Amino acid sequence: GTADGKPLWRVKLGEELRGPLVALPGDLVAVLDPIGERLVVVAVANGAKRWELPLGDLWLSPPQVLGDSLLVATKSNRLLRVKASDGSIQAERRWPLWLTELAALRLGQQQALLVADITGQLTILDPQSLVTRRSFNLGRRMLPGLLLAPEFPVHFPQNLPDAGGDDEDLDTAIISRAGAARAPAVLAADGHGFLYVIAWAQLLQE
Repeated sequence: GTADGKPLWRVKLGEELRGPLVALPGDLVAVLDPIGERLVVVAVANGAKRWELPLGDLWLSPPQVLGDSLLVATKSNRLLRVKASDGSIQAERRWPLWLTELAALRLGQQQALLVADITGQLTILDPQSLVTRRSFNLGRRMLPGLLLAPEFPVHFPQNLPDAGGDDEDLDTAIISRAGAARAPAVLAADGHGFLYVIAWAQLLQE
C-alpha cells in the first residue's frame, strides 16, 4: 500500500513484456507481449485483464490514442483501429510497403492520422476508416518522430506538391522560409540532413 511502499498489486501477463506502457481512456493501460505477439490491456485499479488482441507480429511503435480509439501498426505492415474499451477491431488495413511510422496528431478539435513508409511517402488517413485522404512523397525516408508545432513562424505556400514531384518543388513548397505569420505545422526529418516543415492545414485537406 501507500504507507509501506509496497506495490498495490502485481499481475503476471506473459513470459515477457515490452514497453512503453500506453495509457488508454477509462483508466486502462496497454502493454505488448512480444512472445505471444499480442496487445494486453489491464485496469489500472486492480490489474484485471480487460482484453487482449493478437497482432501476429510486434508493434512498429507504441500504439497511438485518438479519442476512444487505439491505433496500432505492426512490423508486418498491418494497420488497426481498435476500440479502447473492449479491443474490438473497428477498421483494418494492410499496407503494401514497409511502414516506418504511425502518428496520430491532434490540435484542438482537429485530428490527423499519418503513416510514413520506406519510400518517403507520407499518407494522411481517415482516422475512422483508415482510408487514404491524401498522400505525397517527400523523396526520402523519414526518421521516426513527426512533431506537431501549434504555432510555427512561417509563411506557408497555398499548394503542396502531390506524390511524384521533384526535389526542387519540394524544397520550395515544404521547406518554408521564416515569415511574420504563425500557423500550426508538422516537422519531419530524413536521414540525409533535411528538415521539413509541412502546413497543418495542408494535411487536413480532403
